[in-house]
Amino acid sequence: MICPHCNASLLFKQRAGRRCSLCGKQFAVEPRDNALRLNDRRVRRAVEGLTDGGRLACTVTQLWWALAHQPARVPERLPWRTPVPQQRTPPRPPHTPEWYTRWGAAGLLSGVALLVTGVLSENGLLTTAAAAAFVFGVVMRGRRWKGRRHRVSLLKRPWPSTYTGMTRATFEAKVIAPWKQVYGRLPQGLVDDDHRPARTRAREPRFALLCEDASATTCLAANGAPERHGLALVAQVADVPAGLPVIVLHDAGAGGVLHPSRVREALPGRLVFDAGLPPRAVMDRRGAAVARAVPPGAGTLRLLRALGTLNDAERRWLAGGWRSPLAALPPKVLLAGVERAVAEAQAAVGRHGPADMGFLDWPPPPVTAAGP
Repeated sequence: MICPHCNASLLFKQRAGRRCSLCGKQFAVEPRDNALRLNDRRVRRAVEGLTDGGRLACTVTQLWWALAHQPARVPERLPWRTPVPQQRTPPRPPHTPEWYTRWGAAGLLSGVALLVTGVLSENGLLTTAAAAAFVFGVVMRGRRWKGRRHRVSLLKRPWPSTYTGMTRATFEAKVIAPWKQVYGRLPQGLVDDDHRPARTRAREPRFALLCEDASATTCLAANGAPERHGLALVAQVADVPAGLPVIVLHDAGAGGVLHPSRVREALPGRLVFDAGLPPRAVMDRRGAAVARAVPPGAGTLRLLRALGTLNDAERRWLAGGWRSPLAALPPKVLLAGVERAVAEAQAAVGRHGPADMGFLDWPPPPVTAAGP
């Protein structure tokens, strides 16, 4: 790796204890200690890219999504056999070829024939060959049965994410905590998800922005979105100020898509604008950051169909349990989406009822990669 202090190329033995043997300075991230092979220089480049050279603020979770995102293979069908047209899906479970069955059966039958012939002719060589054929047949059949059991277990197991090379907790332990220990603070522009900005509400708010994603809310507040757009940021429906139109910001998932309708039920008579991330903005984009959980139930699927704002491809995508979190959006894209949503909501006030508010337009999220 390259020393982040003296730019010297270091072998592993030259950086024992996360300290450069040439300049004597300590660094935070050892590539061999993490699955993503991260180092200090790569983390800094990623932060600079997300923060536009320090002009914006981004959260640790946004940085994690940018660095840990890894595209997976694209089989034709999901493990739950839900067709998704040309979308990212989990890798196929291991497949055991059919010829294991055929060769296993042939070995067992040959063993029986050789054993009978060897016993009748009292030929020890044929008896030995029969034993070998039996062993061959049992091994082939055993591999086939093992592969079948393995496939069934994978089919029943939900896929929490197919794009994460490192969990969020591991990223915190292997990258963020050592960074704070060595440098005393996070890189410029990077803030913790639990960071509480000085202002989350404009002096005279015109809209209440409801967002349950703490990372996205922190990013918006840290970048001054409330004061700039006249927003009051809230995380729960109960915290929405009285009398303000509500802009609902949500992820591209079954629960997120249904969130605005639930807000309308909780706040009858209030203007509610759906400014969430629509599935079509991410489902057809190769490399877009997505995660997967257990598919929604039949009741949720009925509610999705009743919305009338989703096409067939979007409903199939959501039925497979797919979602794209707001935290996976870079700060520039998130801020641009909120700015556009506020402008469209302002133009729509007084011209539309709450039932007419569908997805507001979002700028397409950029394709992310495993590293900057």
